Amino acid sequence: MFVITQECDGCGQCLDVCPVEGAIVPGEAPGLPHLITSLCAECGACQNDCPARAIVEQ
Repeated sequence: MFVITQECDGCGQCLDVCPVEGAIVPGEAPGLPHLITSLCAECGACQNDCPARAIVEQ
């Protein structure tokens, strides 16, 4: 399972790279994106592309 940590700077790159529609949604402004674990395919695309390295596997 992946989680978005407080290191997130809100750039939104994870939203763009996630292949599963709706698995990562924008947070309430100002807020961090939210990962919907039940939809996540655990492919790691968001983790690999996160410039802040704010997405970690637990």
